[in-house]
Amino acid sequence: MTTQVIVLNGGSSSGKSGIARCLQAELPTPWLAAATARAGAHVIIDDVFLGGPASREPWRKALTGLDVPWVGVRCESGVAEAREIARGGTGPKGMAAAQAEKVHEGVSYDVEVDTTHMESRACARTIAAHVT
Repeated sequence: MTTQVIVLNGGSSSGKSGIARCLQAELPTPWLAAATARAGAHVIIDDVFLGGPASREPWRKALTGLDVPWVGVRCESGVAEAREIARGGTGPKGMAAAQAEKVHEGVSYDVEVDTTHMESRACARTIAAHVT
């Protein structure tokens, strides 16, 4: 089965959006933002699973029958918080630090990357190697 959907889960400011942009450059075909996947398009989903494994269930049900690698995007809380401050985060102050570990509690992944010391492009290459 060919991968049609990649799900990235990580806290605010962990680097999910940057990785998603870099994956566009690393993967051989364009990937779009679940009905489009069923129509044959490639999809990258950027989400925050605050409710642990239960947060993933709606996606799991919607994507049944599709090859979906679940990707954990980790980042140390202090680094995520610094990124949040630097970009002028739109959410409540401290959201990135509060979510850094919480979003991964009880969630299993096919691939994990850590943006604490790894650039988005390198993370994207790791993920792309898993799906191509």
